[in-house]
Amino acid sequence: MGTTRREVSGYRIYLGTYTDPISDDFNLLTTIEDSTSFSLPFDLDLETIYHWQVVAFNEAGDGEASVTWSFITHVEAPSRVELVFPGYNYEDVSSTPTFIWETGNGGIPEE
Repeated sequence: MGTTRREVSGYRIYLGTYTDPISDDFNLLTTIEDSTSFSLPFDLDLETIYHWQVVAFNEAGDGEASVTWSFITHVEAPSRVELVFPGYNYEDVSSTPTFIWETGNGGIPEE
């Protein structure tokens, strides 16, 4: 006698800093019913190892948890700085100039 497979009703996404995120209900990130993807609505901590799993469910209960995958968040490089002084092709600059720059906008021209 074969097993009857039932339709999936939804998925529970678990995310945590422990190697077994499903072990703690606190790590239940969200439950979704109409998709197989999810984008976080908040930023994760930087330089942190996260572990995630997905569990399918339906009216009969939970399926087996997926394997656990891990990833590490990183600090993004700062945007390019904009040079202020001495400017491009300035003349008569002292032999001991003070260099001035500002935090930039990543090299995107301002409107």
